[in-house]
Amino acid sequence: MREAVIVDAIRTPIGKSSWKGLEKCGPMGHLSAIELASLPVKKIIERTKVDTREIEDVVWGCLSQIGEQGFNLGRTLLYQAGFHDEAVGCTINRYCGSGLQASNFAAQEVMSGECDLVIAGGSESMSRYPMGSDAQIAAKAGAPLVIPEPVQMKGLVPMGVAADMIAQKYKITRDEVEEFGFNSQKRAATAWRQGIYNSQVFPVVVKKDGQEFTITQDEGVRFKVLDDPEGFMADMRNIPYSFTPDGP
Repeated sequence: MREAVIVDAIRTPIGKSSWKGLEKCGPMGHLSAIELASLPVKKIIERTKVDTREIEDVVWGCLSQIGEQGFNLGRTLLYQAGFHDEAVGCTINRYCGSGLQASNFAAQEVMSGECDLVIAGGSESMSRYPMGSDAQIAAKAGAPLVIPEPVQMKGLVPMGVAADMIAQKYKITRDEVEEFGFNSQKRAATAWRQGIYNSQVFPVVVKKDGQEFTITQDEGVRFKVLDDPEGFMADMRNIPYSFTPDGP
């Protein structure tokens, strides 16, 4: 079996998602989901200088395949990215692991000898299509949701509740969770300030209300963890439990 290697990898900054529709959305929420998905593909072609006609497949992960994301995003993004008309692509859904699974499928194509050169990736515009919006749209269209009880009990547990259940099962305390969160934010903030992400994340230019601005880094990184670590920890300890009364 052949060996598969990752030639290059790059991504956009990660923005926050919206609530109340697009009333309050992340910095890239006003971008078309197709345009958003096409940006890293265009950038990877620009960096590697590969002829797009040599790309034999594009495997793309996307969870909420509705709206602009519902037209086989792995294929439609290629038009926006300037690929030739014969280019092919597919879209897969393994929920939060969709992008990772896309990379695995692409590697399998190369390892099996089916393809020599494949692009793999994933995207999700949660400002435009929040979690669960695909089911909500179906219900509004008159297709009632008929969900068997085993699925309701085991397959549709909200993520926050599931996290609390895991914490209770494995006896993970809130102090341990906060310590982990503190260290995670500290590593991320340090990496950004040291420029470690500069070769992995490219800036995105967004136009909104006639103005143009550039997004250069992940929106969820709290640099207060470096500038005021005690205050950051105090902020975390003051966050109320969100899902179950006593939390983890």
